[in-house]
Amino acid sequence: VFSCFRTFHKMVTNHFDAKIKILRSDNGTEYIDGAFRAYLNEHDILYQTSVSTPEQNGVAEWKNRHLLEVARSLIFTMNVPPSFWGDAVHDYCHSRGKLDPKALRCVFIGYSATQKGYKCCDP
Repeated sequence: VFSCFRTFHKMVTNHFDAKIKILRSDNGTEYIDGAFRAYLNEHDILYQTSVSTPEQNGVAEWKNRHLLEVARSLIFTMNVPPSFWGDAVHDYCHSRGKLDPKALRCVFIGYSATQKGYKCCDP
């Protein structure tokens, strides 16, 4: 977790010219590491844990469940192998409400990690 957060922190700082002020997580032990806490203190990032009550997670839990249900229906409807589960969730999150109805009718394939734009197939 620590190495992933360092990479994420560098990306936010370099690409968005923004500062992370607070890191909020569940009460997981992966955030208790001394080196991780030292890094947070060094960069003036506050660390907060959430209260361990499921009531506070209601909206997030509902949205996650909705995303998984949509991804499941996309995969089964389109006869896509389950190995593309992550792509289905990612594409649904990013394409919701973004495709103009006046656009050329084609099959949306996804996004590129290296280029900006849509990947579409015009059959």
